[in-house]
Amino acid sequence: MTPDDADSSKNPVTQRVSEFLDHWQHRRWALIAPFLPANDGAPGTVARQIKERFEFWELTSWEITELAFVAAAICEATTRVTVNGNKMVSASRWICQIDDGQPSIEGGVGAWRLVQPGPEPFIVPKDV
Repeated sequence: MTPDDADSSKNPVTQRVSEFLDHWQHRRWALIAPFLPANDGAPGTVARQIKERFEFWELTSWEITELAFVAAAICEATTRVTVNGNKMVSASRWICQIDDGQPSIEGGVGAWRLVQPGPEPFIVPKDV
């Protein structure tokens, strides 16, 4: 699926990836927590951990270029990003999970979350 596809803006993964990248770009650390793997930490502690992981990496621009559904509850999002002034193409994996962290079925109950809890998928260029 690419942004040119008619339903791409309505796709829940497109929406989640866009919201996540927007929160990161605007440095809204506490709002990033629901996009990361499910955890049991207190909200203030989780926000601090997120800030520590992400604050060095300044995201200034991004564009989702492709979504590839590799399994029922797993999607790889390819994005063009500018991080710390470096432009690159990156790939992040997203999983649809229910609240306890177990995988859900695409289109079913659950939320799309990043598989990795840090910025690594966006700061390491995708092999092309």
